[in-house]
Amino acid sequence: MKKGNIIALFTLAFVFLAFFACQHSARPRQEQQVLQSSINGNLTLIGRYSTGSVNEDGGIAEIVQYNKDNRRAYLVNGALGSIDIIDAGQLRSGGFTEMSLYKRINVSAIGSVNGFDYGDVTSVAISTRHKLVALSVQHSEYHMPGYIVLLDYEGNYLRHFQVGVQPDMICFTPDEQYILTADEGEPREGYSGNAIDPPGSVSILNHY
Repeated sequence: MKKGNIIALFTLAFVFLAFFACQHSARPRQEQQVLQSSINGNLTLIGRYSTGSVNEDGGIAEIVQYNKDNRRAYLVNGALGSIDIIDAGQLRSGGFTEMSLYKRINVSAIGSVNGFDYGDVTSVAISTRHKLVALSVQHSEYHMPGYIVLLDYEGNYLRHFQVGVQPDMICFTPDEQYILTADEGEPREGYSGNAIDPPGSVSILNHY
């Protein structure tokens, strides 16, 4: 971690997320018609990706970002602790495409090799200006500082930086010069006895 690059600031009420809808459905293809009406027209299902995992408690496909450079989507797969890179290049308006997995990135394995203690990957952001994929990764100990992990478009590890406790959202600023995380600092064992209530924070990283 480069000292001085990361500053904990005030609570942030700004989230900039781009969602690329991925929801598994067992309906026949001919029934995949208009999903929802709106004042501006109709929304139509034109594509879908299934992780292949099921969990009644949820947490399977959580956050997704689309990369216009390579026409792929980057999905947080909570069940496997991975980033699923999805081929979205075949999507066409007016048709339906079952999207396929291009590559699955094991974030825990990256941590083991590159010296950060993986607990959970919580969010993903894309910078087309710098051709980066940024991940927010929580420490395996809930009260310990987490990380920003930077990958290239293919999911290869570049570097990582320490941030606040339990980073749960990550984004680039509009000029893509800075990376921000919202570090929620939940008291996951409650407030009684010797339970730890970690500080919440916002981390700002200038990675140059």
